[in-house]
Amino acid sequence: MNSEPVSTLYRVSFNDFYDWSDRRSVTSRRLCEKAIKQLIKRYNLKGMDVLSIGPGGGHEEYWFGIKGGNRLTFFDIDEHGEIESELKKMANLPHVDNTNKVIDYYIGDFTKCGLAISKKFDLLYLSGFTPNEVRRAHGPIRIIRRLLKFKIFRAINLFAIMREPFHNSMYKAFSMAKPNGLIIIQSYYGGIDVISRKSYVEAINRAFAKANIILLDFFCFESEPGVQLIVGFAGGKKQALEFYKNIVASITTFHGRAKLEGKIKHVYSLISAAGR
Repeated sequence: MNSEPVSTLYRVSFNDFYDWSDRRSVTSRRLCEKAIKQLIKRYNLKGMDVLSIGPGGGHEEYWFGIKGGNRLTFFDIDEHGEIESELKKMANLPHVDNTNKVIDYYIGDFTKCGLAISKKFDLLYLSGFTPNEVRRAHGPIRIIRRLLKFKIFRAINLFAIMREPFHNSMYKAFSMAKPNGLIIIQSYYGGIDVISRKSYVEAINRAFAKANIILLDFFCFESEPGVQLIVGFAGGKKQALEFYKNIVASITTFHGRAKLEGKIKHVYSLISAAGR
């Protein structure tokens, strides 16, 4: 018996999917519009093949499709089975074809079967895979968090995160970026305070280097420094610098999953680092 983990692909109409997604929460999609439009403008995210891991209803990704004309591929574990039941209905509709107005939606555990996707992508979009975000979702972590009121446990936990800032599944995702492709990572709660822990940027740099990725930008909210935007380039430093020189648009907000307001701090940029 084959016990290898599998994923199931559903090719569905973009409009059908978002008709269903909007019935769940159109407000969430609207909150994301400004932030994603700024990402598209700053990094020229147009006409790309985009892979998003863990998108759920795809509220942020909608704008990549609408404003950037990008082709969307999603991969989600769908732990409650709510998405797959709807995808099965949509996939059987007669008007789904091979145009850009479709979404390829994989249902499965990416950590076990993410490489089932054979193609590579111009943009990897990941949200919620930085320190504590995945780990805090598991029961045993609740017990550990109680222990963290003691300083020694806080120190041990911080050391582990600084040594390995990404969830293991992200390294598998990084391998799916095309040469000179982009990786955009949104940390929307529970991240490290990068303002007071400046060495965290170096931890990200080291983690990216393992996958031959160059850190382009690192932003956070000044009032919520654990809410972060990290952008990487899948290629050499020379190519990354050439790409960066063409960036003209600024970032005044990002993320969009909550009504965060206030100033954005540009913690790191490749150009500034290269000029040191």
